[in-house]
Amino acid sequence: MSKSTIEMELKKIFIEQSNLKQDYISTLKKNLFFNNKNIKRFVLSSFMKHISESESLALFDEEIFNIYKMIIDRYILFLDNIRKNKYKFNDEVLKNLSGITSVLESQIRFFSDKCGANINPIYTEKKNITAIYIDKIYKSIDELSNLDIIYTDIDGIMIRENFINKVIELITTAYKQNLISCLNALNDKENREEISYFNDVLEEEREILSSIIKLQIVALEKICKNEEEKLKIDKLLEPIVEVYQQTSKSFDELNNKIKNLNISLNIDFKADDIKIRDMVFDIFKNVEFIENRDKDKILDIIKKYILKLKDKKVAQEEDKVKVFREDIENALNLADETKKSFECIVSFINDKKEDYKDLENSNIIDGIYESLVIKVDNIQEKLKDIDDLKNNTYVKLAEKINDLKKDKSIPFDLENIYQMLKENLDLEEIEKNLDFDTVIKEVEKIYIPCLKKLDDFIKNTLLFEISTFQEIIYYSVIRLRDKSELKNLVGFIDNINLEIEKNLIENGIEVIKPKPHDKFSAKEHEVLLAEKNEEFLKGEIIKVINYGFKSKEGSVIKRATVIAAK
Repeated sequence: MSKSTIEMELKKIFIEQSNLKQDYISTLKKNLFFNNKNIKRFVLSSFMKHISESESLALFDEEIFNIYKMIIDRYILFLDNIRKNKYKFNDEVLKNLSGITSVLESQIRFFSDKCGANINPIYTEKKNITAIYIDKIYKSIDELSNLDIIYTDIDGIMIRENFINKVIELITTAYKQNLISCLNALNDKENREEISYFNDVLEEEREILSSIIKLQIVALEKICKNEEEKLKIDKLLEPIVEVYQQTSKSFDELNNKIKNLNISLNIDFKADDIKIRDMVFDIFKNVEFIENRDKDKILDIIKKYILKLKDKKVAQEEDKVKVFREDIENALNLADETKKSFECIVSFINDKKEDYKDLENSNIIDGIYESLVIKVDNIQEKLKDIDDLKNNTYVKLAEKINDLKKDKSIPFDLENIYQMLKENLDLEEIEKNLDFDTVIKEVEKIYIPCLKKLDDFIKNTLLFEISTFQEIIYYSVIRLRDKSELKNLVGFIDNINLEIEKNLIENGIEVIKPKPHDKFSAKEHEVLLAEKNEEFLKGEIIKVINYGFKSKEGSVIKRATVIAAK
C-alpha cells in the first residue's frame, strides 16, 4: 500500500472522528458553564484569604479610622457626663470646661458631617478597590465557556486534560495578576484618598487632644478651689485622659507598622495552584469520553507502515554489509598484490646477491632488501586480522541481519505516532522523525568497529607501506640511478612502483601525485621541508617525497609529503 493510499484511508477515519471530538468538547464547555458560580466562590474565598493574611496595608488600614472614631466616641461620653453632672463648680472652672466643651462639640459635628452613619470609609474604599479586581477575575471566568480552542487529539483523556489545563492556566493567570494588582493598589497610600484624608484628620485630632490634655486640663486642676472639686474634675475628664493614653500608643504602633510595611509581595502561589487545579479536575472527573471504535484499525495501519519502513532500513543495512564484504575482498586483493610486488623486488635482489656484494653501493641495496622484507612480513601479519573479518565477522553480521528480518516487533511508541498523525497527517514527516538506531544497533556494534579496523589496515598498514616504499625510491634508489651496473635493478623497481600505482587505481584509490611548480594545498599536501629555491615561487612544490592517496569520491586518505619553496 502506497503512502498516498495510507494517508487517504487515515484521513477518512480522522474526519469521522472529528464529530465525536467536537461533541465531547461541547460537553466539557457546558459542564464548565454549569459550575461557573462554584468556581467564582472558590476563587473569591482564596482571593480574600490573601487580602486578609498577606502582609500589606489591607491588614490594618481600617485602624486609622477606628482610632479616630474611638476619640470621637470618648468626646461624646465626656459631653454626656457634663450634661449629667449635678456638682456646682466655681466660675473659673465652668469657664474652662465651657471652652473644652465647645472644641469637642465642634469636632463631633465635623465627624458627624463626614461619617454620619459611622461606617468606616476606609473599609468602604478597600472594599471598592478589591471589588474592581474580583470583577476582572469573574469576567475572565465568564469568558471560559467561550473558549475557541481546537484540539487535534481524539483520545478522550488527552482532550479532557488539555482542556482542563487551559482552563486552569486562564483561571490562575487572571487570579494571580489581579491579586497582585489589588494588593499593590491597597498598598498605594498616595492614591488612596480615604486613607490619606483620615490619616491627616487623625493627626490633627491628636494635636487637639494633646493640647487639651497638656494645657487645658492642667489649667483646670490649678483653678479648683478644693480637693473635692479637683476629684470631681478628674472623674469628669477621665474619658478624655484615657482615650489620649490609649490612642497615642495605638497611633504610634500603627505608624510603625505602616513605616515597616514590606510591599514586595513575595506571594507563594503554590498552594493556590494546587487547590485551583484540584477544583477544576474535580468538576470534569465524571465527564467521560466514549473511546473511538476505529482506533485499533488506525494503529494496525500505522504498525504495517512502520514494519515496512523497518524492513527497508534492514535492507539498507544488508546492502552496507555486502559493500563491507566487497571492501574486505578489495583490501585483501590490494594487500596481496602489494605484498607480491615487494616480494618480486626481494627475489630480484636475492637472485643477484653475489653480483651486488662487491659493489660500492651494496649497503644501499642491502638496506632496500631488508626494508622490503620487513614490509612483506608486516603486511602478512596484519592480513590475519582482515582474514578474520572476512571469515568470521561477516558471518556474524549476516546472522544479525537475518534475525532482524524475522523480528516483527515495533521499536516505537505507536500511541505517540498516532497522536502526531492526528495533528499533522504527513507520513513523510513521521518517517523523518523515526529513529531506527535501536533496530540496527546490534549490527552496528559488530560492523562499525570492523569498519574502523579495515580503514586502519588500509591507511596505517597498506598505504603506509606503499608510502614509505616511495621514500625508499626517493632516498635510496635515487643514489643508484647513475650506476650503469644497476640499471636493471633500478628499472625493475620503477616498474614495480608503476604496478603498485595501477593496483591502487583499480581498487578505488587515486594517487595524489603533485608535480614540481604545483601550488601547495594543505588539504592534499604535507610539507616535510621548506627551502629557498630561486627557480620556484613561494608556496610552489619543489619535489615530492611520498605520494598521497584519496578515494575515488575525493576524500583524502593520506596527504602527499613534499618539499616546498619558501
